[in-house]
Amino acid sequence: MYNQKTSKKEIRNKIRKIINEFVSPPGTTFGPYEDKVEISKKKMKPQYFSIALSRAGKFCSDSEITDSGFNCNIEYEITKTPHSVERQYRHSEITIEDEDIQSLIDKSIDKVTKFLLTNILKNGDYIHVKDKFSNLNAIFSVEIIKSNGDIRYKFPLITVINKEKFIPYTGTKTIEV
Repeated sequence: MYNQKTSKKEIRNKIRKIINEFVSPPGTTFGPYEDKVEISKKKMKPQYFSIALSRAGKFCSDSEITDSGFNCNIEYEITKTPHSVERQYRHSEITIEDEDIQSLIDKSIDKVTKFLLTNILKNGDYIHVKDKFSNLNAIFSVEIIKSNGDIRYKFPLITVINKEKFIPYTGTKTIEV
């Protein structure tokens, strides 16, 4: 007997096997990356700048303080969950490739760090990153790992989707890049 649901699933699995070489498996770690985020006194309200400065030691690998602000050096990596890998194949006409996800995170790291430094984001929070030039959306969580005086960010990728008006769960912070 013909089962249309089973046939579609079998076809999707065969397609995934063919294009699997373009998307890395769950548990894959990208990085470590290093970035320098500049926090300018002129571009922030004084109260936010003072909060960021006092929190810099907790969230920056090294911080270089100048008269105009400070630089927060950060190290981070991206990890993939099984659900996120499955979701990279969500759309039949396009696969969301690892490079697209990495690029999205690279563009958002400056804002993510500033949000952490000003207490808008906290360890364990979820972030919705939206690319304003495409319909690419990603949901990440924030993990701050401290060991032996070293500070590193880990961003587990929860899900990705190409959708114009994607609405994340309540409480998720949104960053448009």
